[in-house]
Amino acid sequence: MIKAGTPVEMELKSGSEDYSKLRSKVLDLQKGYIFIDYPVSIETGRPKFFLEGTEFTVSFVGQDEAVYMFESSVAGRVKRKLPMLILKHPPSEEYRRIQRRQYVRIDCSLDCAFRSDAGEFDPFTTITLDLSGGGMSCVLPSRHPLKDNTRADICLALPFKNGETKYVEAHVRTVRIIASDYQTKASFEFHEPPESLRELIIRYIFEQQQEARERGLA
Repeated sequence: MIKAGTPVEMELKSGSEDYSKLRSKVLDLQKGYIFIDYPVSIETGRPKFFLEGTEFTVSFVGQDEAVYMFESSVAGRVKRKLPMLILKHPPSEEYRRIQRRQYVRIDCSLDCAFRSDAGEFDPFTTITLDLSGGGMSCVLPSRHPLKDNTRADICLALPFKNGETKYVEAHVRTVRIIASDYQTKASFEFHEPPESLRELIIRYIFEQQQEARERGLA
């Protein structure tokens, strides 16, 4: 499934703001392991070195244009023609397949309200940092009530080019919370979203991409 030369993206399961998302390329494979170029932060463009045992979620685009994801961790380092990081590589049966349209993610600042049907926390409002058909990231208030795996209900405002604003509701699960000196952000996945919700988000993303192309930004 994955082969030498395949670009990969890596997301730290826990870590600093600057190095939470990285990109690299597969240089070689051996049974149970993949050898990659030293990863570079998507946010800063700087390379980063990781200790053995550091855990990642790795993703890549397959030949069928779907995105595949798997859990991995650093198994070691080796220097051949190039210095390489060794990652554990699970069997392909453990890959998670995600439709490409679900994976497309854009940066955006949208109003978003959080609440808990179970009354686990008081409602609060915030803004998004990015959005995809499968989830989103948000800035969190300084005294937020969320933890990893917290489930919540959200209401998200999607403004379209025709002047209409759609208010969509969804159930989300907190995937990861990252705190830094200047802000706290969290990533969320939509929990069993109806196709109507996904299609509305995809429509919004398509409009934003089209607008960016027209402005020469994409």
